[in-house]
Amino acid sequence: MRFHLIDRIETCAPREHITARKVTSAEETYWQDTGDGPALPFGLALEALCQSATWLIMLSTDHRLRAALLAVGEATAHRPVRPGEVLRMHATVESMTEEAALLDGTVTVDGENVLEASGILCALIDAERLDDPAATRRMAHQLQGGGRWHDPSSHHRRRRRHPAGQRRRHHLAGPGRRPQRRRAADHLRRGRLPGADRRPGQGSLTRPRRSRPASGANTSPGWACSVSRPPGRR
Repeated sequence: MRFHLIDRIETCAPREHITARKVTSAEETYWQDTGDGPALPFGLALEALCQSATWLIMLSTDHRLRAALLAVGEATAHRPVRPGEVLRMHATVESMTEEAALLDGTVTVDGENVLEASGILCALIDAERLDDPAATRRMAHQLQGGGRWHDPSSHHRRRRRHPAGQRRRHHLAGPGRRPQRRRAADHLRRGRLPGADRRPGQGSLTRPRRSRPASGANTSPGWACSVSRPPGRR
């Protein structure tokens, strides 16, 4: 569809009728200057009605088929549509087969008819020839007032959200254990690093024993490094 002239599908009864809505805006580019101010072109008002009929066909066939306009028996415009007005398109199925459908419809503003059309003849074609079926289902879901679309065929995991104030910890020490970051911090507070003094030749960091500092010596706590060598080495 070149122009998406439907904002919301309000009601839909498959193979029977549909009511859709379009809120017009002065920011849109299709307005036509008629001397009395901008007005919606007659062809676009009829297009909005035909798009509603197309959605009715797709929702009636579980998005297998869509309508391709062949002819319009009669269409009458009663008054121009001005920017800011809300259009409501109502289409009704008169007859429908697997190959074609015949519909009638009206376009109203605040309950007043601005356009009437009858004998809208459409050929029903395979919907996959024109649009991606997943994109069509997603748009139909949104037009019917649905929230975020979830494709049941996708197997992507949803991203886990952590409560406010809790930081996600990445490096876990193992099942049932605390994170590695916290374990390292605990060892530092105790005066040594994790994994020290496990094998000969591996350094360890220990705090020096408390003693009375000499006069003029630096009294700030520090780290003393001792290296143990394997037996037989000097």
